Amino acid sequence: MKHYLKHVTYVDTNKIDMNRGIRQGLLMLLPLLYGVCTHNMSLALLVSIGTFAHIYVFKGTFTSRMRAVTFATCGLVVAMMLGTFTVSYPILFGIGLLLVAVIPYYVFTTLHIPGPSSTFFIIAYSLSSVMPEDPHAFLYRGALVGCGK
Repeated sequence: MKHYLKHVTYVDTNKIDMNRGIRQGLLMLLPLLYGVCTHNMSLALLVSIGTFAHIYVFKGTFTSRMRAVTFATCGLVVAMMLGTFTVSYPILFGIGLLLVAVIPYYVFTTLHIPGPSSTFFIIAYSLSSVMPEDPHAFLYRGALVGCGK
């Protein structure tokens, strides 16, 4: 049991990129500080979801990094909009969740793109299930996620 716990709690520090972690922390902190100052945390959380697009950026030319951020942002925006639009209909929401989980996973696996695959797309899609049901706000919520880019 002791060996098992040691193996489970082991962290390979060679794989941790501190600069990238600090950058992502600052990117998420700015919208949250805005939310604290304006007493509007729900909007700040939507904007901070958009900052997850920067997690998908790895080494490469400036153009390739910008392309990755743009496509990841578009994916997060579409995921939030679909989640907001379908949250009123549980069967459509379930089918949409399946699509948001499976399609990015296979795209990332097939193209050998490193990163968290569909995790943050699922978060963006599912966040609408805990927000007030308002299908008419899907463009507004999508635009807020896009502002996080």
